[in-house]
Amino acid sequence: MNQEMTLQLFRDTEEHMHFHPDMEVIYVIEGDAAVTIREWEYHLGRNDFILVNSGIEHSLSCREHAILCSVWYSPRLVAEMADGENLYFHCNSVNDSGPAYDRMRQIFRSLILDEVDGARESLCSQRSLLYRLLGELNSHFLVKETGGTGNYQISEEDMRLQYALQYISRNYQGTIGLSELAEQMYMSVSTLSRLFKKKTGTYFADYVKQMRLRHACQELAFSSDNITKIAVESGFTNLSGFNRAFRETYGASPSEYRKREQKALAPADSGQQDLKQRLQKELQEEFISETPAGNHNLTVYADTESGEDYRKVWETTINVGAAASVLMANIQYHITFLAENLGFRYVRIWNLFSKQMKLTDGIHTGNYSFDKLDIVFDFLRKYHLCPFLDMGIKPETAVRTAVEVVYFEDESILFHSQEAWEATVRAFLHHVISRYGKEYVEQWIFESGYDPVHEKKYYESEDYDYFDTYQFLYREVKKLLPGAQVGGPEAITNYKPERIKDFLERCRESGCIPDFVSVLMFPYLTKEKENGISRLRISKEDYETEELKEIHEIMAQAGISSRVYVSEWNGTLSSRNYLNDSCYRGNYLINKLIEMWGQADMINVWMASDWVSNYFDVRGVANGGNGLLTKDTVCKPVYYALLFLNQLGGKLLAKGKNYIVASNGQQEYYILGTNFRQPGEGYFMKQENIENPGEVANLFGDSNPLELKIILQGVQPGRYVVKKRTVSPEEGSLLAEWGKFGYDNDLGSPEVKYIRQLSVPRLYMKKTEVAEGELQIEETLSAHEIVFLHIYPV
Repeated sequence: MNQEMTLQLFRDTEEHMHFHPDMEVIYVIEGDAAVTIREWEYHLGRNDFILVNSGIEHSLSCREHAILCSVWYSPRLVAEMADGENLYFHCNSVNDSGPAYDRMRQIFRSLILDEVDGARESLCSQRSLLYRLLGELNSHFLVKETGGTGNYQISEEDMRLQYALQYISRNYQGTIGLSELAEQMYMSVSTLSRLFKKKTGTYFADYVKQMRLRHACQELAFSSDNITKIAVESGFTNLSGFNRAFRETYGASPSEYRKREQKALAPADSGQQDLKQRLQKELQEEFISETPAGNHNLTVYADTESGEDYRKVWETTINVGAAASVLMANIQYHITFLAENLGFRYVRIWNLFSKQMKLTDGIHTGNYSFDKLDIVFDFLRKYHLCPFLDMGIKPETAVRTAVEVVYFEDESILFHSQEAWEATVRAFLHHVISRYGKEYVEQWIFESGYDPVHEKKYYESEDYDYFDTYQFLYREVKKLLPGAQVGGPEAITNYKPERIKDFLERCRESGCIPDFVSVLMFPYLTKEKENGISRLRISKEDYETEELKEIHEIMAQAGISSRVYVSEWNGTLSSRNYLNDSCYRGNYLINKLIEMWGQADMINVWMASDWVSNYFDVRGVANGGNGLLTKDTVCKPVYYALLFLNQLGGKLLAKGKNYIVASNGQQEYYILGTNFRQPGEGYFMKQENIENPGEVANLFGDSNPLELKIILQGVQPGRYVVKKRTVSPEEGSLLAEWGKFGYDNDLGSPEVKYIRQLSVPRLYMKKTEVAEGELQIEETLSAHEIVFLHIYPV
């Protein structure tokens, strides 16, 4: 038996408050369990898991018929694999979610299947999986600093205890002393002794003796070495001292203990064998696996009698562009089209005081011309929409890659003084309140945006400070419109996080706490260079969840508990990338929203229309723009992804990679399925401006179908209609229909109209009978296909 890492299956167990030097991960296979870690209690359901750090007091209680799996890692192995000493982990699926948690579940399922299989090759596989599990913990759940809030607060004492426990684990087989450890930790012997007793409930010397005896017990049970050798290798200097300590602890001599344990480890009883056989059958049938033909299988059970309410954070706001763009009839048509069909209530715009709006020259105060802004806001109000105003400055630009620009136009006005800018903002607020009324304007959202890449100033000043602009906007808006939302700063969390923390701390200290903290989210690593900023693409699958986790941690450190708004989000900055027009983007959006579930209060897709990036190089039906709609109002697959998401019922029954199951609470059920495939490494090794639509299919290494099986449990007997809509790279999508014309860039209006009419989901319908409370739905999805099912009684 490997003492460095072990796995055990058990059922219906009770463990009172205790601790051990090993790090433990507890996974619930079936039923429910309650785990108490110090004073905090967590209730785990099926497929939940939680990590208990070494030396931390905890207890475990299972309900009847619960089946659990525990994995233990020795402090020595953890320190070795993590290449560190002061190690502390946070991993709790009850409160957190994301791709790393999904991968942990997958590894646990494979581990359990290997354990119940019992074949020799399974033992080799199990050991490999145990290392993979530890690798995931090291990569995604290792806490690098003290701090935190609530149940996850990690004190300096906790970190010191971890150091001490790891020191003991590495040295207990030899000479070990409290004074040497205290010297390493820069503590007095008495202080360290008190800390150790306080945290573990036992004295240092007694703990070391327990570690040595524990090692000896493992060797006695699982090896044939003689007792003297075991005593020495366990850290005891002589056999008599070992025998005495052993009998005092276990009430038997080492030889008696060995006989008893080896007898108990004889062939397992029938109950344990039955448990393993049952688990083996269930795991083989239910968990995700691959068939020899290369198809992927996914089976999901959804209890229709449960379900939880949720917010559709993606349907509130759509990014449109500069205020001047809303003066265009084509943009106005696209805004009304999206608002009517996707239900957006807010329209996010910026560059309110640009040269194109002709409001002011930025030098003089007074005599402002709000005429063009009035046209913008009159239009929005007419269609019952509200502005989400980014008060910052952005260049008018379209890019092929993060470093190659299609065009770049700076239409912003740099105010000549702080006073001139503040007077303009104040006059603007008074004007819109006078024209539209306080009740309407109080529904607006005001964002003090700071572009961290271009670093555009609002006004000229030798001692310019962005925080001054935020503070002024906050105080002016709240004075006139107490109910309006004000936030900022459009952070990129992987770029100068200390500046974000400083901004939030100043907000707290000044009493200008933002109603929301806004972030920009594109999968790039932003770095400073001598001649400016570089943005490198990131291929990490869990980039978005890591970014949101980071902003929540920064907010916690700053003492801010505001809402989190993702102001801008897409998988690429490029507006000349045909992935934007493909089914991949629709799959990407759905699956990333599943991963980010519950981590943000608003997520704004980038962006509404391809018109904002239109230029003389655009000729075809599509051009790889970021819009949900092409300039000819052809709906892209990402548009239908949002449409399907919005049509889901308000009760969430189940979600995971490639699926969401929901209901409306009235016997109607909705299933949204995808077959999402990440681009291969080749995509990240070339320029991201995919300008040939025929290349898209070759960017993905895995194009295998997905066999999706959804089993709805607790369905009322009767006859049901199953209505299916599907969009795929083969039919019903923009590139599929345009491809039938050879991606010709010179099509006339009749052909474009024909493509627009065909670029819609295919619709199918059938009826089925439910007799015993269970409805099984099976669908085979091609790579990047999106399927939406609506099930309702006849």
